[in-house]
Amino acid sequence: MPKIICTVPETTPQALILATESAFKAMYTEHFPGVSSPTLLWILAPSGQTFQAGAPADLYLAMIEVENGLEPARREAVLWAFTTRWAEVLDVDIKRLAVTVADQDTASAFMRGNRNRLRPWGRIRFVLLNALHILRTRRTDGFAQLRVNF
Repeated sequence: MPKIICTVPETTPQALILATESAFKAMYTEHFPGVSSPTLLWILAPSGQTFQAGAPADLYLAMIEVENGLEPARREAVLWAFTTRWAEVLDVDIKRLAVTVADQDTASAFMRGNRNRLRPWGRIRFVLLNALHILRTRRTDGFAQLRVNF
């Protein structure tokens, strides 16, 4: 199942997160028919932990996982469509968004690298705590959250 990992300021209203999630799922289905709907994972970045041009800033980041070897023209179309739609949903300048369209292998390596930075016993704890947090936040907030700090 493909993943989309989004980082937004912790002050982002729940309604905008849910609207983004809905828009992204619809767009993914439109651009990749026959592929299962993506799982969205959210990271809420605390104030003061994101910077642009050397100064604190509210930034919005998204990594969209796609099939390996997606042709460049199609990749660019997907990238542009998701970026412009997200700017519309959030009502922010497109310059505040950073969106990447990552091959499945690259996205998997990113997730694996995040886990493997920990010692083996720490990985078990990390995976379990993340899974519990995802399940709890999906139930309580309506969207799946990854913890920003451990």
